[in-house]
Amino acid sequence: MIKLLSRILAPQGYYCLVGLKKDAQPKQSFYETLEDIEFETKNLLFNNYDIYFACATFKESGKRTQVNAAWFKSFFLDIDCGEGKPYANQAEALVALKAFCNTNKFSTPTLISSGSGIHAYWILSEAIEKTEWLPVAEKLKILCAENNLEADAAITADAARILRIPETYNYKTDPPVYVTCIHEGPDIHFETLKNIVGNVKQPQETQKLFTPQKKDNQQYSFYKITKKTLEGKGCEQINHAIMHQDAIGYNLWRGVLSIAANCKDSKIAIHAISDKHPNYTIEETEKIAKSTIDKPQLCKTFHASNPGVCNICSHFRKIKNPLELGLEIKKDTNFKIDLPYPYFRGAAGGIYRKSRDPNDDDILIYENDIFLIKRLNDKEKGDTALARFILPKDAPREFYIPLSVMRSKEELGKLIAKEGILLMSKQLDAMMVYLMACTKHQQKKEEAEIMRVQFGWVDENDKFILGDKEIGLKDIKYSPPSPSTESLCQWVQPKGDLEEWKKVISVYDQDGFEPHCFGLFTAFGAPLMKHLGFNGALINLINSSLLLYIFGIIDDSICFKPSNPCNGEFG
Repeated sequence: MIKLLSRILAPQGYYCLVGLKKDAQPKQSFYETLEDIEFETKNLLFNNYDIYFACATFKESGKRTQVNAAWFKSFFLDIDCGEGKPYANQAEALVALKAFCNTNKFSTPTLISSGSGIHAYWILSEAIEKTEWLPVAEKLKILCAENNLEADAAITADAARILRIPETYNYKTDPPVYVTCIHEGPDIHFETLKNIVGNVKQPQETQKLFTPQKKDNQQYSFYKITKKTLEGKGCEQINHAIMHQDAIGYNLWRGVLSIAANCKDSKIAIHAISDKHPNYTIEETEKIAKSTIDKPQLCKTFHASNPGVCNICSHFRKIKNPLELGLEIKKDTNFKIDLPYPYFRGAAGGIYRKSRDPNDDDILIYENDIFLIKRLNDKEKGDTALARFILPKDAPREFYIPLSVMRSKEELGKLIAKEGILLMSKQLDAMMVYLMACTKHQQKKEEAEIMRVQFGWVDENDKFILGDKEIGLKDIKYSPPSPSTESLCQWVQPKGDLEEWKKVISVYDQDGFEPHCFGLFTAFGAPLMKHLGFNGALINLINSSLLLYIFGIIDDSICFKPSNPCNGEFG
């Protein structure tokens, strides 16, 4: 382990080691030697911690921040593998990484199996300063994206990043998986790597597409806040409280408690952040925490009560309180429709995409519910998806999205706008990706239903299509109409009162009206012609009232207007 870390890490500066364990307080320590790192690693390993090291070395001890990161001796990638991840397994990821290296003339990097994923390091022959490292790391991130290598973009250029130490265990799986080096690559000169990544065009800084709109969907995680903090991306006041828990004043302690108390994991968090404080007791801690429910302390209050700390925070004057750093979206756990990973429905509605980086917020795709509920095949328009769309004040509505339209931003935008879904350009991009992901998910799981292009007998003449109903021997099911029959369905829906109709028609229930009854029954018998071996039959009826009754059985939209005693005219 020491041998590998001595290659990856710069020889100057402070080393940082982080231990994370569920339901336990994070442990972050700084050391001057790798021997101290090894000793503490063994202690953490003995206590079943997930163990990480900072890929940078730092100017000052105790601050794992972007600002304090000073020296580097490697460039690194994190490639996720597994169900719902960019690559199904490590073998698939390694194939993609090899192709990336061959295309861009990279040497094979040092490879660490992190349990399920792959960490790749290009180790430099000499340490460099952050000012040299950062622009090249940013270009490497862009180069990965341009070559469709699905490396986690949030990690590649993160100066305060922590990654797993080899010869430890990944406790996120059951049983734990051993973290090990699977290949040691050669050292590479910085100038060589710099020339390889080249002058990649720097992207403009982008903002998140959307922020969650529904308050009922929001919750906060103190674990997420502390994880960000220990990675140098969180709250400096909380970091100060963690590192000096036994020495901080009452006001700072209470302020941090007010953040923990308003998180979903508050029962554990309030004690984890307090148990080394001189005034700690279970009762007092819970009393203070209870008094701060719905009253998280503001950043400006932290700054006023403990000055000189917020100034170095990357979020200084950008957020109102540290609670924002732990924002999560509550998932609807009772939702019956199977959405493809990483999409989910919020507890109060709306479609979200889970962020690949656990430090980032989940992304809102659309604030209202829209799902694909069925795959259909239309003989005229090909494969089609049936979408269900729900607005807060409207009844659910359904509409068809041909797959050919789904690939066209312009056509899709027009189609969904017609249904009441109004999206800006970037939102529409996200919606396109979501709908295509849902379609591919359905293609893997279920067979497409056939959209009926006409009414009457279908399949083996054992089902009868009438409007949007499929009438079988044992049951009646919904039958998705095609665009060519959809407009006709409204005319074959039950209308009026059956009992009243019986009373009216009973005028024929008497002697002398046998021809009228015969004519009336032809309307019910017409669908059975298919089974008699006849293509059709001609019946001559001269009675305008009777004809109205006959056509009204099947379609009340047809109005019969007698023009003479023997003939009629349809309108």
